[in-house]
Amino acid sequence: MPSPKKLFKKMARPFIQRATKNYLSNAQVLKGFIDGQGFLLTQPKTGTNFIVNVIAFYNAELIGDRDLTLDDRYSLGIVHGGHIVRDSGGITEALKFHRRSQQMMITRFHDDVPGVRPALLIATTRNVLDQFTSLWYYQYETRGISVDDAIPELVQQYVARNHAQAEIAGRSDKALFVRYEDLIERPEEAFQAIITAAYGTCQMDLLARAIERSSTKNFKEWEAKRGKPAISEELAKTQKSFIRSGKIGEGEEFFSEAQREQIARLMRASGISLDGDRAAQ
Repeated sequence: MPSPKKLFKKMARPFIQRATKNYLSNAQVLKGFIDGQGFLLTQPKTGTNFIVNVIAFYNAELIGDRDLTLDDRYSLGIVHGGHIVRDSGGITEALKFHRRSQQMMITRFHDDVPGVRPALLIATTRNVLDQFTSLWYYQYETRGISVDDAIPELVQQYVARNHAQAEIAGRSDKALFVRYEDLIERPEEAFQAIITAAYGTCQMDLLARAIERSSTKNFKEWEAKRGKPAISEELAKTQKSFIRSGKIGEGEEFFSEAQREQIARLMRASGISLDGDRAAQ
């Protein structure tokens, strides 16, 4: 009779194989969906939702349907990479938009997709002190993880995503790097570059209305109508909205001098400045 350990391995093997197969198929589906289309590869807390919402509302203005809301982002050509397999209805709507408008679909995601070759890569950066501050409140505070303990992981994650952005940019037909600070301080200029890169031209009157509809005030009103913030249930215990602050420069106040020096040292070792940009970029 086989030992309990061998018996367990024999019983578990089919489940492991299925899980591995599903993971690979998910990655393949995601790559297939992005290849030849738009890929919004962002650092968390660098304006992802702002970009997504402006693009969606711009497309709503373009097709003349102002009744569409943030709940209709798939119908406006925006795909959530994390939901691509389980949200077949949304994917169908995005494909309908693509066929109807002949405009590229744009998939948003925070992580690398190995081997992907988008027609357009839109990649975001942000001052790392500000991004780390926002991300600590978003991911670490509720888990009781101290700032000191979070710093190495925050640096590691930023560097990994930054390197992935640079690598995928080299495989893309076009690549546009967008600074969070420009989205906030010069939104018309920043979004004109994004819309033009994606669709070849930009109608500034439509863009102005899209930016207004994507304001923090309107986003929070949308969350209120949904009856819950656009965050996880765990985070909802301590946060009333996905948008906490968005303030530029708050990292200088949040981190101690020693912590700022540690972050700067770790980032420099990876070839990235505190502004969040690669030296070679």
